[in-house]
Amino acid sequence: MTNDHTHAGQWTNNWSRVVLDITPDRHRTGTEAEDRTIGSANYLYADGSVETLPAIELKALIDEGIIPAIPP
Repeated sequence: MTNDHTHAGQWTNNWSRVVLDITPDRHRTGTEAEDRTIGSANYLYADGSVETLPAIELKALIDEGIIPAIPP
């Protein structure tokens, strides 16, 4: 209820910060994986669109230095 925004500027190449800031594996079956990469989450974009993104794909972007929550 108190999580109304992210701190995406701190996500660069830091998956542990992403996990602390959001729940990238919110939609999963079973228990969470230690690295939180099993499952997916829905993301609302400024243009009003919504996308379901698997946590493993988000982690790959973060590891490459791409932060989808920050406009290009």
